[in-house]
Amino acid sequence: MPFHTHTLKNGLQIIGETNPAALCTAVAFWVRAGSRDETPEVGGVSHFLEHMVFKGTPRRNSFAVNRDFSRIGADNNAFTSEENTVFHAAFLPEFLPEAIDVLADVMRPSLRPEDFDTEKSVILDEIVRYEVQPGWATYDIEFPRLVELVEKACADWPTGTVERTNRRETKGAGGLHILNRPKDKVSQEYVLMMSSAPPADSPLRYAASLLATAIGDASGSRLFWALVDPGLAEEAGMGADECDSAGAFYTSFNCDPDEAGECYTIVRGILEDVQKNGIKADELELARTKIVSREVRSVERTHRRMLSLAKDWSYLKQYRTLDDELAAWDAVNLKTIREVLDRYPLTQFTTTALGPLVTL
Repeated sequence: MPFHTHTLKNGLQIIGETNPAALCTAVAFWVRAGSRDETPEVGGVSHFLEHMVFKGTPRRNSFAVNRDFSRIGADNNAFTSEENTVFHAAFLPEFLPEAIDVLADVMRPSLRPEDFDTEKSVILDEIVRYEVQPGWATYDIEFPRLVELVEKACADWPTGTVERTNRRETKGAGGLHILNRPKDKVSQEYVLMMSSAPPADSPLRYAASLLATAIGDASGSRLFWALVDPGLAEEAGMGADECDSAGAFYTSFNCDPDEAGECYTIVRGILEDVQKNGIKADELELARTKIVSREVRSVERTHRRMLSLAKDWSYLKQYRTLDDELAAWDAVNLKTIREVLDRYPLTQFTTTALGPLVTL
């Protein structure tokens, strides 16, 4: 699939991949700003601005924004993470001009004071919902046409440079932190164990993801067989999150409070065993098969592929094909897994528990 890139005079970068077999088109504005870039005084402002984007612009009020997305049958949304804010839409190829027009327009919102006041209650409601859910082929689209549309919509945007500071890995604070909640509010105990992992630009990120899959995939992993299959925990898993210049392993489970102590002991035992002895060859191959299968299937989904392209470009300044990714997954062996364990020990974790318990 051909890859394209173009930079406007104001510095806005446009990247794209064309796929003649695709049935829809996906576009996103990927902004390198998130909660990691906030100071305590403005904590949450990235998420707040994500909401405000859809409240109206000098050209459209909030009704018109939603109406114009609906008119083209777009599946549109936005999300804010620790490092990025992304505004995205998927739609039929013939509606590309309309989609670019609306997406580019909402990127320059009016930011009216009355909308701030209204949206405060929406965001507070989201926070409450997080509390109660703690776990948490048509034709080829021509890239020059995309550039033309984006340039028309965005060429007058001001240019500027914003750098992210304090880029470093961290070992974490360690310890056990209990967030006690009444049992009538949170009936289960939610436990998260977090340790450092390779950053997004590290070649070791592939080994880290395979290691996390072997230990904590939703099925057929060590945590599944030790906690979920025997019914000790409702859910248990492990993942590797790749961030700018830092990364993290997240090991989590939720269960009945009466089982939390036993589950915590079992999970710690699994992490200690893997840290000392690594994983077995058959575990590595099973994890590799799962991830490769997901990679291949994701390429067939335009929206998923678009987000993957944007992430690679944002963090690596690279265009990576499916073949590039498959080769990287195939190159991981038990020696690479050992290298990850030695550099990022799973046993150096910080634990946070939320639920009725006052200790584990």
